[in-house]
Amino acid sequence: SSVGDVAAYLKSNTKYKDALAGVSETDVHRGQLEQLLLEVKENEFAKLFKYEKGNNKRFLAVFILRYEIELLKEMFRMVESGILFTFDRRINEYYRKHMTIDADKLAASKTKTQFIENLKGTPYNKLLSPFISNTEHFNIFGIEMTLDVYYFVTAWKSAIKLLGKKDRRIVSRSLGSEMDILNLLWIFRSKKFYNIPSELIYSYIIPIKYRLRQEQIAELVTAGNIDEVYKLLDETVYSEIFKEKEGFTEQYFYDYMMKLQRKAARYYPFSIMTMLLYIHQKDNEVGNIIKITEGIRYKLDMNKIKHFLIGIGGDKSGS
Repeated sequence: SSVGDVAAYLKSNTKYKDALAGVSETDVHRGQLEQLLLEVKENEFAKLFKYEKGNNKRFLAVFILRYEIELLKEMFRMVESGILFTFDRRINEYYRKHMTIDADKLAASKTKTQFIENLKGTPYNKLLSPFISNTEHFNIFGIEMTLDVYYFVTAWKSAIKLLGKKDRRIVSRSLGSEMDILNLLWIFRSKKFYNIPSELIYSYIIPIKYRLRQEQIAELVTAGNIDEVYKLLDETVYSEIFKEKEGFTEQYFYDYMMKLQRKAARYYPFSIMTMLLYIHQKDNEVGNIIKITEGIRYKLDMNKIKHFLIGIGGDKSGS
């Protein structure tokens, strides 16, 4: 019934007990608990990366890229919100050694323009500099979408270049499906909730297709209304994700991806997918705990909280 209850349960019944050993259940706050859980996850991932060798280890650098991009998003949100930087997030030392950004330098940024200028010497400066002169789209939405597209394109190219034939085929299916579905979700949200112009939708689409045809993307982007969008989505190989018009579509996506990865790891137990599955399961586990904690903090009904969880009960009804 409280954040303290969550901390007490984790300390008494789970492997998070060591990380929470010094936490007082009576005065722990949600942000503190979330940060500790994220640190546990990041430390585990760093240990896993050290076990891999050669090109597989080089490919796993995409998770350091993902960490770096999520950090950039978090910091940019603070700048845009006008929050005075008191950035005390503990950055995992293994990640810090392999990142291209200087988090301390970025933390000194006073404006959005200065933030991008402080990215000089990294791939992100060239990527984000056009926003400085394009004030209409110089916001967290445009920044995040641009960074996400960069991550997926880089991850895809790394998989194709670095992985052996079997691992490349397995990872391509997982990553390709993820990119396809994210493009569909982006188009779906744009049409249903935001009435975003077609040209702007196109600008944030990941430019790699796996099981979607370019014609399908074009038809969805130019669809006249949401009913037409649903009809077109039903004709794709990912129709099951959009089966509930009022459902939590993103949760169907996460569950779909988890099933896909579990199946691949089961059929190819000695492939890189075993590690990738663990990474994604740990991501989801920590994400679920954080969602539960937020739901309790804001006094949401327990059944409603369940709707937002990934891989709980097998469907969105909580059964």
